Amino acid sequence: MSTDFSRTRNAIILGIILCVLMMPPGAAATMEDFEAGGAIFGVFNAIQQENRDDDDPRRNQFDFAANVDFGWKIQKNIAGFVQFQAGPGEGSLLFAGPEAVITDVNITFNFDDPDASLTVGSFDTPFGEETRVLTNNGTSFGNAFVLNSLFYDAFAGSSVGTLNTLGIMGALSKGTVDLTLALTNGTEATASNPDGNYGIVGLIGFTPSTLDELRIAASFIYSNDRTLSGESGSEAEFTGWMAEGKYEFEKGFYGKGYLNHVIYGDDDSGTRDGVTSWMGEFRYGVEDWHIAARMSGWHPKDNNGDGSGISPFMPIPGFAEPKPEIPPGPGGGTVLTDQSVRRIQIGGGLLVYENVLIKAEVFQDNYQHATNGESTDTEGFIAGLNVRF
Repeated sequence: MSTDFSRTRNAIILGIILCVLMMPPGAAATMEDFEAGGAIFGVFNAIQQENRDDDDPRRNQFDFAANVDFGWKIQKNIAGFVQFQAGPGEGSLLFAGPEAVITDVNITFNFDDPDASLTVGSFDTPFGEETRVLTNNGTSFGNAFVLNSLFYDAFAGSSVGTLNTLGIMGALSKGTVDLTLALTNGTEATASNPDGNYGIVGLIGFTPSTLDELRIAASFIYSNDRTLSGESGSEAEFTGWMAEGKYEFEKGFYGKGYLNHVIYGDDDSGTRDGVTSWMGEFRYGVEDWHIAARMSGWHPKDNNGDGSGISPFMPIPGFAEPKPEIPPGPGGGTVLTDQSVRRIQIGGGLLVYENVLIKAEVFQDNYQHATNGESTDTEGFIAGLNVRF
């Protein structure tokens, strides 16, 4: 038996044990309260970077990702949830794997009056309403594309993932307004929190009672992941805001976008630490198919391409390789972080059955500056079959 399979098996067994431990007294008579589900995503990707050497690894491959979800109704208004993510690993899109990982483990308390909930455990960092529809390893059903936009690529460290965190999150809905507030370990995705600080994330959404086709929202985040005792997550004093909106012209036809600004503070007055990001997307769907177009941008305050004067903790999103090390190490990298990036995506999908989705897209990551006199612009094609169960 392979080591990777053994680890996957052990992770799934652990999840089942956790669900059993959440069972209320007498649960053997209420097995209908237990739910198991998830999603499987198989893809083919062909990614080409300009001016790459012939002996560089090719990025044309088949890949696979899976999410396995376990849910349990503990009491009338109390529910537990565990999610595993897995895949073969080593793919260009950076799906989870080869080891299975537990990404979400939480208990949620729901209240009827007021309409509110309290979640304790591990969950997706609620920075922006877009978080709810991001491609998250084995599932892309909420996303018009396979890849996420550039900001969330940088935020999660992958174009097909979300940023998990640990903490406590409350949500409240009152009329046309929704509020979410979370106190967390910061931008660290594990229980490790060596800096000893906490992060705070807030989101407010509004749907006008006279115009329910319109949705607007604003978010903020602050996480000091930088102290002498040890850094985690972004490695920086990370702070930011986001404003976003969505208008649904008719069912299946919408336009949406966001604008945000985040700072990767490095305690050095000689560097520029801010970056502005944006996204605009249109989707048109008729019955079981859709087509969509999206453009997103990433614009550091220092974008002169001279390789200096920018926060060392600033990431560079997109598929250009090789990436710089964060924090900087002796190996370094060749793709300049002090430059703007633009991603264009055109794609579509066909819902064959209620739980079977075929989708495809073409994309380009355009980098503002050449590196060592050579372009690092990257183009690609992705086709996938997404099944949920």
